[in-house]
Amino acid sequence: MDVGDKTAGTVTLDWADALWADVGGSAGHVHRLAVRRWARGLGAVVLGWAEDRARQRGVDALRLDCVAHNRSLRDYYEGRGFLHRGDARWPGLPGQRAEDVPVLWMSRYERPVAR
Repeated sequence: MDVGDKTAGTVTLDWADALWADVGGSAGHVHRLAVRRWARGLGAVVLGWAEDRARQRGVDALRLDCVAHNRSLRDYYEGRGFLHRGDARWPGLPGQRAEDVPVLWMSRYERPVAR
C-alpha cells in the first residue's frame, strides 16, 4: 500500500488458515498487516479494504491472529470490532524450524463481514 510515492504498509489476505482449521464457516484471513509509524491510521483503512474484499468473495467473517502476549495489538483489534475467539497453540512463526522454536500461543480474532 502506497501513500504518494512511499510504501506505507502491507497486508496479505488469504482464504484459508491452518490456525483456524477447527472453526467452521467461510472467512478471509488477514496476515502480515504492517503499517509504517508515519502512516498512523492506515491500519483501519487496510482492515476496511480486507473486509470489502471478503464481502466481494461472499465469506461470513474476517479473521486474524496475533501472539497472545501482545496486549496492545489485541486491544487495537478489539477496538476495531474484532471478537476474541480463543487462543491456540502454534509451533513457531512462519519460516522458523519447529525444532528451533518454542510453541507460541496465538490469540484468534473474528469480525462478521457486513452485508
